[in-house]
Amino acid sequence: MWELWSQLFNLTKLEDVARFKMLMQLYMANLTQGLVDDGHIYVMQAAAGLVSGASSQREYLTGLQHITYMKKLMNISNYPALLRAISSIAKALFNENNLRCALNISDDQVPSVIRSFQNFVNQIPKNQSNITSDKCYVTGKILSSKSGAPCQHHVLNVPVNYCSKAILTVPYTNPDYSKLRVLAKLLTSKYIHPNLRERFGAYGGGTRLTTDGVFTFFSYRDPRNIQTLDIFDQTQEWLNKEFKHITSQEIVEAKLGVFQAVDTPIPPSHKGCNEFYLRLTPDVLQNHRAEIMAVDRKSLQDVGERYLSESASLLKGKVVMGSKIDCDTSKRKDELWTVLDSA
Repeated sequence: MWELWSQLFNLTKLEDVARFKMLMQLYMANLTQGLVDDGHIYVMQAAAGLVSGASSQREYLTGLQHITYMKKLMNISNYPALLRAISSIAKALFNENNLRCALNISDDQVPSVIRSFQNFVNQIPKNQSNITSDKCYVTGKILSSKSGAPCQHHVLNVPVNYCSKAILTVPYTNPDYSKLRVLAKLLTSKYIHPNLRERFGAYGGGTRLTTDGVFTFFSYRDPRNIQTLDIFDQTQEWLNKEFKHITSQEIVEAKLGVFQAVDTPIPPSHKGCNEFYLRLTPDVLQNHRAEIMAVDRKSLQDVGERYLSESASLLKGKVVMGSKIDCDTSKRKDELWTVLDSA
């Protein structure tokens, strides 16, 4: 494996234009197919990108914005120029100064793996002009308008819709994060799923809280669009009227559902990844478990009022992906809509 990686990191010339063109076409075909199969994931990521800087970066790299950008590149059709650009990117990226590694190995394999790993590192190109820094990225500010929430309609020629609403809340280590996570699980089973799936025929729907604190609503293969956004907006109203009917057992079941996600069995190859990629140390995770255990009825009501109320002064964004038919956004208040072609 080290030898294969070494060949990749030391790749200096990309000259097979025909091969590259075929790979680009296959890549775009897979992306386009994914719009229908995983549409709810795309719209959740797009909505999160309207309120969170980290999610915005992710959206440009792997989301709907990425697909739009790739289509523009395909239309240019200057594959030799693209290959030259990729070679330049590789020289900047595959550099020892940019390297940070995590090795997941058994005790008896440590000496041999460390030795082979060191040989691999020694073969990586070195660029002394690079400035090493723990912060090797550019941050941007999410623009918020006082005249309305940013919203997008990605027009796609399919007979169903995918809808999402995102609210920027709190980071993982904030005490309210665990409460919002339990509330998301509870809302999915008691409010969103019954309304979208059972009443109006969507294939699915729910609420999730991302690791970076974006509370997202979503619907999957939904026959409706604007009406679904209204259901998302009426969440706090439903909590005010119906939360008193939620039983203690249902709250316990929501907490157990969260615990199931937190303590999902980790394959040996993935052990340590949460700490390496997200800096979620064992102490942070253990504290999160304790906070989940402490969630009660009152705390759920409090965070619902604080973060899900339409009057809350938090960054919000909405995204619909689907047909133009019956999707008139012109009369919606406090929303700034942009129509984008994703066909």
